Amino acid sequence: MSWKIFAGAGAFVLLLGTLICFAVSASEDQNAAALRRPPPAAVGVEGFNRANEGIDHEVTIVGQLDLANWMEYTITKNGDEKHHWSMIPLYPASAAAVTGPAPGAMVRDGMITDAEIRKLTIGKGAFGPIVRINGKRFAYDGMENDALNKALGGRVENPWNGLVKVEPFVGGRTAALTPVSVIPLVVVVALLGFGLIGFGLYRRHREPIEEANYYA
Repeated sequence: MSWKIFAGAGAFVLLLGTLICFAVSASEDQNAAALRRPPPAAVGVEGFNRANEGIDHEVTIVGQLDLANWMEYTITKNGDEKHHWSMIPLYPASAAAVTGPAPGAMVRDGMITDAEIRKLTIGKGAFGPIVRINGKRFAYDGMENDALNKALGGRVENPWNGLVKVEPFVGGRTAALTPVSVIPLVVVVALLGFGLIGFGLYRRHREPIEEANYYA
């Protein structure tokens, strides 16, 4: 294999790794800035608007969970589970019954546990627990919504389109927002990238020798 392939791969790793490191660092800077402030004031799911958000879409939402319509679905490929999502409709805390579309949803990339719901619960509503959710609002309908749209296949309207979707902080706000050092990632990228470039240069040096030995 030509030395240019290894050198090119090393350069690509360094470029891509640098972009990823900058993106991670920027995200961690936002988390650190958010942690220096108190969480956003709690607001009912029915009255939420963008003005209620903190840094990087942090929110504190109060509402009543409709556990009877708890939904879980997976993204699979060739029969293997690639991703699992959980969603529970979120109605106003004062709602007396489940009527009409829910204005929001509690979302989890993974499983939502009963213990987590109990931890978030601050009261009892007419049909479900009243919860106070501090976490991040899904600022766009990403692959979880794309997957559900595909699963429904246009046969049924996606009930989650347009909702205020909030994912609680796993393990609490401090644990979720405490910045993570990017130094280990930088080290891995540098070792891999420069290692490939170094091996490519070594191959460049060896190729004339190997070619001479071949024709000897």
